[in-house]
Amino acid sequence: MSWQRTAPLSGALGLLFVIAGLASDRAPDSDWGDAQTQAWFATHSLTGWLISSLLIALGGTVLLVFAAVLAARQEQLGASLVARHLTLLAGGAWALLTIVGGAGFGTIPLAHVFMNPEPPSTATYHVLGGLFYGLLVAFCALAASLLTVTLSVSALRTGLLPRWLAVAGLPAAVLMLANAVLPMLVITLYYLTVSITLTLRRLASTSRSDLVLPDQVVSARA
Repeated sequence: MSWQRTAPLSGALGLLFVIAGLASDRAPDSDWGDAQTQAWFATHSLTGWLISSLLIALGGTVLLVFAAVLAARQEQLGASLVARHLTLLAGGAWALLTIVGGAGFGTIPLAHVFMNPEPPSTATYHVLGGLFYGLLVAFCALAASLLTVTLSVSALRTGLLPRWLAVAGLPAAVLMLANAVLPMLVITLYYLTVSITLTLRRLASTSRSDLVLPDQVVSARA
């Protein structure tokens, strides 16, 4: 299969990297007290923690590619300039917030390796953990929700997605705003489906009567 055909799988790949990073998280629990947290740092290696953060940031990097692929598919099908720009902005924001979230998650092990071998205070650990959780769960969901609405509305006009998937995106976008309740569940399910569907689905013809091709625009102006 060609790169053009398989490029939408970048969405699934990015999500899998993020999920792998979250699943491999072995950091101390946020509800531990000082003694328990300090004991964990004294008896555990931070290598696994650092790898988890790198996987999350790598997932965000791949999601940047996915945003570009979605915008390119929209352009092929004659989506409006506003829709394409919103796709790039929302998809890019989702990806960048994921990268920053991964970087925030890796702050403690990176600081431990390169700056200060002493473990952080429990208060510092809680602040950085809250920042990571807020970025990856709350604010990423806002960008992912906007991307979903944009794709759904655009797909209903261009045929980018099957109609059922475009319609399902509207309630899914609302559920994504409750991402803190079921972290990453709706986002993961919806965008795995979008990635696989776009990979298997042949591009619809752009010669439909409701689309205007560039050479037609030139002829009309002449």
